[in-house]
Amino acid sequence: MINDGEEDEVVEGVIVNGTWINPNVAADDPRRLPQTVQYNYVQSQERPSFMRMIFGSVVIFTEEVTERARISEEENPPIEMIEAAVHQAISQEQSIGGRPFADLRYGTIGFISGLMDNAQGGAGRLATFSDGAAQAAGRIISPVWNSFLFAPFHEPAMRAEQAGMEKVNEWIQRGRVEEVRSRALAEVSINNLVEESVTEITSNTQVQTIIQEVIASQSTSMAVEIIEEARERLISLDMLVMGKLGRDLDPAPDFRNRYLTALAERRSRYQYRNLTVSLAGTYAGPITRLAAFLVDVVILIIVLAVISTFVSSTLNLFGLTAQVRNFLDSGTTLATIAVIAIASFNFLLLSAYFIFSWDWVGATFGDMLFGLRVVNRNGETISFFRAILRLIGYYVSAFVLFLGFIWALFDRRRQGWQDKLGGSFVLYDWPAHPEERFLHSQVMAEIEEDNNNNNNNNNN
Repeated sequence: MINDGEEDEVVEGVIVNGTWINPNVAADDPRRLPQTVQYNYVQSQERPSFMRMIFGSVVIFTEEVTERARISEEENPPIEMIEAAVHQAISQEQSIGGRPFADLRYGTIGFISGLMDNAQGGAGRLATFSDGAAQAAGRIISPVWNSFLFAPFHEPAMRAEQAGMEKVNEWIQRGRVEEVRSRALAEVSINNLVEESVTEITSNTQVQTIIQEVIASQSTSMAVEIIEEARERLISLDMLVMGKLGRDLDPAPDFRNRYLTALAERRSRYQYRNLTVSLAGTYAGPITRLAAFLVDVVILIIVLAVISTFVSSTLNLFGLTAQVRNFLDSGTTLATIAVIAIASFNFLLLSAYFIFSWDWVGATFGDMLFGLRVVNRNGETISFFRAILRLIGYYVSAFVLFLGFIWALFDRRRQGWQDKLGGSFVLYDWPAHPEERFLHSQVMAEIEEDNNNNNNNNNN
């Protein structure tokens, strides 16, 4: 709403960079503001802000997504269209894997649809329970509130409630005004940006040359870039956590130079000179190690779930599911042995994953994903025996309320109990460095601290 002159007439519209936007929107347009809402716009004092443009862009995007995803249950298709679609799907079954594939596809769709219906039903039951709880609480509290003890508080409470409602209505009306202005600013800005970008790309030969060079020199995939970005952020968190604990992140073992030489030989894309000026070969921080461990846990859960599903499907295929379940629940000696064997298989699978990963490669999949490596006192892969000891240390550390893992936060060489027992160290196995933004914030904080110290010294 804009006050457009000396009169108090209120005209709908928004001024963006001197341009009048949507001055004559239709009466049924949802973006049209009610006549009761007024907003005095002074161009010389208020200019469109970057945050307003962002807000308008979000509004436009969410409306587009909502419009595309909206499904109207009232507009059901005619039965003829449904029958035609079914006949068409049946006629295509032979060309898309046959009837078994079609049944699998239909079953999957029906399963997902059933989950959605169950979720909606659960939400409804939760709402009913919440309403019932609120009514019960009201019946309990109402006699107390209406008693003479609380009578002096009734009028102040009503005034506070009325003032709150007035404030909410004020926010709502202001928000409606700001939405129109933000939407208009975002539409103009996006359209101008698209036009300028297209013009620049199509007419500027230098831009076309740069684009071709970027495409030609693209040597890493998107997945690698995402992994490197995740590693940098985890190291930034490592430095932040260790800084809060008053400890440095970059203590280096005595064998770091030998380790970096071996790393440069093992991975030709790394140069020794670049490795020396990074955090490569230093003790890894707690956040990166925790992230790697969680990835390993997820992998093991998926593997066990796949094995369990395969076994269950096999038993179901031969009609043995009920017999096996009854046998395991029978409580006989043979059934107990079978249960112990299943648990032992799971334990051996978990143990084999960690032991052979540390012994053969020096890292689990989670370690490799985030650039970590488990080594001995010489910077080499730990032996099979030490890998077993390290796994035992895992169970001991977890058994005492994870105190063995927390110990690494305060140890000078970042060793947990499992590392102490296995004689191992966890190092960064790539040219590790934190995010540039984090480094910039750290440098600025140090400069500000130095300035404050200098000012204090001058005052003294």
